[in-house]
Amino acid sequence: MSRCADQGWWRMSDQVQAARAHVEAGFSGFVGNKDAIYSIKRALIVALATAKPPEPPSLSRVFLLQGSPSTGKTEIARRTMATLGVPFIRLDGRGVKTREKLFAMIDEALLAQNLNPVRRPGDSATIPVFDYPAFGVFIDEVHMMSERTQEAFLTLLEADDRMMMLDGEGGRRRMASVKKTVWVFATTKPSDLDRAFRSRCIEISLSRYTVEEVAVMVRARYPDLPEEAVTTISACSRCVPRQAFTMAEEVAEELMLDGHADVRGCVRRVMNGRGVMFANGTTRDDLRYMELLYRERRPVGESLIEQVMHDLDGARISEDIEPFLLLKQYISITSKGRVITTAGQQFVRDARDILESSR
Repeated sequence: MSRCADQGWWRMSDQVQAARAHVEAGFSGFVGNKDAIYSIKRALIVALATAKPPEPPSLSRVFLLQGSPSTGKTEIARRTMATLGVPFIRLDGRGVKTREKLFAMIDEALLAQNLNPVRRPGDSATIPVFDYPAFGVFIDEVHMMSERTQEAFLTLLEADDRMMMLDGEGGRRRMASVKKTVWVFATTKPSDLDRAFRSRCIEISLSRYTVEEVAVMVRARYPDLPEEAVTTISACSRCVPRQAFTMAEEVAEELMLDGHADVRGCVRRVMNGRGVMFANGTTRDDLRYMELLYRERRPVGESLIEQVMHDLDGARISEDIEPFLLLKQYISITSKGRVITTAGQQFVRDARDILESSR
């Protein structure tokens, strides 16, 4: 047996145990995407266990969180930075037009926290080097950055480099060194990212929350809500936690005004106010969309859908209605257009019967 094995090098040291406890506490209460979160926590445990105080933990990996909206990307980034103990800077990919714009936003955010890059002492080079303090950057919708800006990131994301040349006013240039920076990116469209950019990231795929997972979150945040209300809210939230929380808050207000006498009525009034017509969360607009496909009985293109549903914003259709109906398997998307499924046809018929009987 080798000496390393004899010494039990694989056993958890005190540092690893402490790091594990700290990371678990940092992600306590996080719901969903267990496997994805495990990968992130493992990297954080290693970073904390191998840190050499007073230097901050160093995370050489760059995480690219990918998944549909409302899958916890921002919360994961926030918890990652908090666990490492570094300031959290959140940016939107739409606003990162150039590398200079990126660092202008970073400098402004750091200044607000009384942090500044420091010119490397004794540096007599023509192009000065500025060392940045430890901080974390989360860029959401990173695919919205131009291809040229993504390419500029390549040296910045190399673990052995982490430097970027920046142009300044009057032709003055400087080098930004961000070896202590933690980078986390998020995207809903990973295929739109530059291939070289993606290759420098650890891709973490996130799944949509389930109704049961949303119910766990609602119970934790609103422990006094009746179980009947929690169940309905979770089913009607479209598996979007923030939407479930606002529904829960409105239901809590209704219950307070009603004196908790009619839980079902309170929940129904809130859902009606949001356009929710059925217990599974289907709204009037969802039904309108399916009715269109039901009438056509053929693949329908996006342009016709937007023309018929002209009173709705296009983003509402593509980012809310269609993902929900796909999740319910009421529609499918083919190369020729949108098609209503057998399950969708049955739902439309049932909905018509329910609405007719309630008149």
